[in-house]
Amino acid sequence: MRKALKIEPGSKVLFRLECNKIILKMYFDAVAMFERIAKSGKSVSKIDPQAAFEEELEERYKRTLSGL
Repeated sequence: MRKALKIEPGSKVLFRLECNKIILKMYFDAVAMFERIAKSGKSVSKIDPQAAFEEELEERYKRTLSGL
């Protein structure tokens, strides 16, 4: 069951019986999950928000001109 549902050791789960059905609720630590993703992923460089904003405006302007 753990493998099929990808439940890791230490995960918090809740089993409940409702109308002859088993209800399974899984809880996870979002912060820990994002930390694992960040550590396993590619490094990200910082961007200059002003430069990114200006680049976005320029792209929008070009799309507007090409649509005319």
